[in-house]
Amino acid sequence: MRVFLTSATGYIGSAIAEKLMQSGYSVIGLARSEESASTLQERGITVHRGDLSTPESLIGGVKEADVVIHTAASREPDGMKWERECVTTMLDTIAGSGKAFIYTSGASVVGDTGDSIRDETYPSNPDNPRAQLETLIYGYTQRDVRTVVIRPSFVYGRDGGILPRYIDHAKQQGIAGYVLPGDNRWSFVHVDDLATLYRLAAEKAPAGAVYNAANTQPLPMRTVSEAIAEHTGATLTAWTPKEAAPIVGGIAYAFTMNVTVSAQKAVDDLGWQPEQPDILEEITHPHAAEHRSSKSHWD
Repeated sequence: MRVFLTSATGYIGSAIAEKLMQSGYSVIGLARSEESASTLQERGITVHRGDLSTPESLIGGVKEADVVIHTAASREPDGMKWERECVTTMLDTIAGSGKAFIYTSGASVVGDTGDSIRDETYPSNPDNPRAQLETLIYGYTQRDVRTVVIRPSFVYGRDGGILPRYIDHAKQQGIAGYVLPGDNRWSFVHVDDLATLYRLAAEKAPAGAVYNAANTQPLPMRTVSEAIAEHTGATLTAWTPKEAAPIVGGIAYAFTMNVTVSAQKAVDDLGWQPEQPDILEEITHPHAAEHRSSKSHWD
């Protein structure tokens, strides 16, 4: 199986690439720069040069693949505009082929979950741009594309994602902050378990499927910061979203919400079995996943 992967050098994308190659798949990685191209070549990944700002530059890589996995996301102000154009271009390229297209959305598309734990049958927030893009993608099942949407919750592990920013800030500033109110809960998923879910989806997911990605019981965000404070010796502090923005970026507002989802559908449909340590163990023993796994990790 040949897989075209956007953001193949990114946090989630690099884990997916490794998992696919360990299973014998050939990966074609999108590279925007010479540096990215060199990194992909060193990892044994076929390079396709292109850029999300030029959607037509993706077509050649898409045509070569049996499965397209889109994990790239632009941080530019008009990033969703470009993403929509890129997704549409890739889907139009494989329309009528029966090939698979796996899109990376996010658990927050359902909005604030309150006290409930929501599965994939719960309606998404129609005002959310990613939810709107999901709707566009689902439409391509009528054009013979095996569309799949994966909604990761809070991703951690391999010293990547947002968690290290919190930990580094606590170590450097002596403050372990959480965004108010703090009793709001989130679901979490280790990046290695998430990568396994993508592999299983590429192999077995039916057209039009959507899967939440969460591997543990939800936790209050304050509990996560308490673990960081205990581990680093920092003082626990409450932040407003504005105060948190310099540390976690523009998504700070999302940490005021409850985002709790069930991944039972992925377990039932695909046989997904998360194996990596939960986020609290990751905070106190950050290399636990590496020690527990017999599989090699890229640097």
